[in-house]
Amino acid sequence: MAVIKAEWAVWGISPETGGAYTVLAHSEGRLRASHFETIITRFSPGTPDGEAALPRLTIGTVEVSKVPHLGLALQTQEPGHLWEASTTRFFFFPFQALGEARSSYSTLYEHLSGVELPEAGTGPLITIDPPAFDPAAVPGTPWEAEPDPALAAALLVRGRRLCITQAEEASLEERLRFLDEVTAWLPYGYRAKLTATTWANSATPHRLRLFFARHAAGHGVMELPWSGRLTPDPLIVQEHLLPLRRAVERLGAAAVIGRLAADTAPRSCDDPGPAVRTLEEMAHSFQVPGAEADLEELRASFDCEPILLDAQHRAAACRALARLIEKAEPQDWPTIERWWRELADEDVTTLLTALLGRCRRLLWSGERTGITEALPLAYQYGTGDDFLASLVTPPDGPERAAVPGARHAARLVHDSVLVSGDTRGHPRTLRAVLENPLLLCAFIARLGAGGRSAEGLRWLSSAPHGDSETLLALWRVLAAEDPQPPAPELLWRLNASGRDCLAVLLEGAAESGRLHLVLRPFGEMLATGRIPAGDFPYWAERLGSLSSADPSLARWTDALLSGSTAHLGDDPLPGSAPSPGRTADLSRGTAAIAEELPPLQGAEAVVYRLCTGYRRGLSLDTCLRRLGDAAWKPTPALAVAVVRGLAPALLAHGATAETAQAWSTGLAQRLARGDFGRKLARRFRRELLTAAIGDIGDRLALVSAVAGEGPPLTGGHRLELQSIHAELGRLLEQPPAGQRPQPTGRQRDPDRPSHRQRGGARLP
Repeated sequence: MAVIKAEWAVWGISPETGGAYTVLAHSEGRLRASHFETIITRFSPGTPDGEAALPRLTIGTVEVSKVPHLGLALQTQEPGHLWEASTTRFFFFPFQALGEARSSYSTLYEHLSGVELPEAGTGPLITIDPPAFDPAAVPGTPWEAEPDPALAAALLVRGRRLCITQAEEASLEERLRFLDEVTAWLPYGYRAKLTATTWANSATPHRLRLFFARHAAGHGVMELPWSGRLTPDPLIVQEHLLPLRRAVERLGAAAVIGRLAADTAPRSCDDPGPAVRTLEEMAHSFQVPGAEADLEELRASFDCEPILLDAQHRAAACRALARLIEKAEPQDWPTIERWWRELADEDVTTLLTALLGRCRRLLWSGERTGITEALPLAYQYGTGDDFLASLVTPPDGPERAAVPGARHAARLVHDSVLVSGDTRGHPRTLRAVLENPLLLCAFIARLGAGGRSAEGLRWLSSAPHGDSETLLALWRVLAAEDPQPPAPELLWRLNASGRDCLAVLLEGAAESGRLHLVLRPFGEMLATGRIPAGDFPYWAERLGSLSSADPSLARWTDALLSGSTAHLGDDPLPGSAPSPGRTADLSRGTAAIAEELPPLQGAEAVVYRLCTGYRRGLSLDTCLRRLGDAAWKPTPALAVAVVRGLAPALLAHGATAETAQAWSTGLAQRLARGDFGRKLARRFRRELLTAAIGDIGDRLALVSAVAGEGPPLTGGHRLELQSIHAELGRLLEQPPAGQRPQPTGRQRDPDRPSHRQRGGARLP
């Protein structure tokens, strides 16, 4: 049951205003008393002109910041007064809340009329939880009723204003019931713009679209007698009333009303299109596409609701849905999910087979979208383990995206098995991981990078494995708390299983900060000719794409890359020993490179150690304490270099922009306030301001150059510049050292929210 939270006001006669109507009390929300007065008077149906007028309900619609809102005014007679004196209890809330509740006007009136409001002052917002209306409670043959609610609905969405006359004897409940019946035959979203009242003064001009009154006064108002019928326009009959009748005869009134109620998108009462299209869909049965239908034809067939499917077409529709699944693109997934719920019980095996084929093609071609969403469907029908095991098993033959496919497959196994805690429920998936070296490498690398390593090892060890030596060796390199470098034989075995296995090992080691353990034995493989010459371009690409946490190791990969590509012109035959000169050159590029590369020094070393601490989950203060005097003896120039280089380095290590900025500004604040010495603080502050203000000037010159060559700045760019302007103004308001503040005509209130924080609504 949805909850509606509403602002409110009490509108009545006040002796303090000479007997004039005014806001007596109101809620403590966004709307002030003047807002309530504007809305209430805008949709006023006039002074009650008789006893039949009260009590009455008036419905108004207002957009606040382009968001549709409804206002419901419950007007009752003041006890002991003539019917001209009345009190209005007004409630205001977003249409979205009503769209989620899908309540009738009668139900809203019942719940709101029981709410107690203060007679004066202010109070909190009120909350109600009205139930959704029951489609079965609406009479199913509107064309037999007087007046015809379906005809009234068709006229309203074509911009007509309707006045129900000769209804003085009808009760408030009967009038509300008619409003509910009219709107029940329209998509629910039309209520976002529909204005109405259960009684209006015929002598008072107003803008309500549907109302009861003595006479149909006003320009363009159509009269609809309470007892009697109108002859509808033949065009309205053809495009609206006949499709509605066919839909009711085919599906039943409750199903049609339920389908209309499900469409809660706000609609204009001057656009009949959404109503007509929905009725046309329900009036016609599902068109089964042919066996040779292409993707566009399949989309056209399933571009409707499953409610339109006749029983005799279910099997054919299921087969057609399987073809859509096989051909689908990411934007087709909502359609597949909607129809899956309707057709899975018909032949779930056919659908799951098609789904598995599609997901395997996506996974092992490097795509990610649409796979995670598909897994719950398999688990829902008890085939999750079989589906996952088949999905993550690498296909036969070379694949252009084997490495990213294996990494994503490992993530799927990790999340479906370890995160869910269902290790015992995945025996086939366990066997698939253990029997495929590529998947095993990727999965252990995932354990090393994402936690749950001990739990993952227990799961891998719970089944017998013919090559437990490889399993443990991979574990020691990629996931153990005390990692060990791999023996060259491990790399040989992985490469023999496919070069992608070795590539996954290198990428996993780089992600977990252990690349240095693998580079030396890998370089020895290059130097001793165990890497076929034909694979050099492949490894040149892989080594070039590795991203290590340690910049010095990035230079290692550069050295290996230069060593492996320097001899492409004189490759030996596959399997033969390399020439002595080539072996010496490659050995020089691997074994001796560490001696030639200087260690990280100065700001680069400090930034690297701070980034390493961030990757390990340490706080900035903890990282600074661990630096120690040996590594962190800040001079003003060094401190400025570290502060300016920290944020970009953290971004490169996977930190969010907000976190990177927080660490950089946090370090700057600690330096500027004297945590590392007051003398350093003064000089650091001066040098950082000089550097940072110079950056601002340079970037502002670029903005000025670009902005001056086009239309005026709008949208987000303008807001960002206004925010920067405000911050610069705040800084410049601070007087220079030794001067007293000068009064200005307008001081910024420090408690006043900035343009990013200010909310609220402005009524149109």
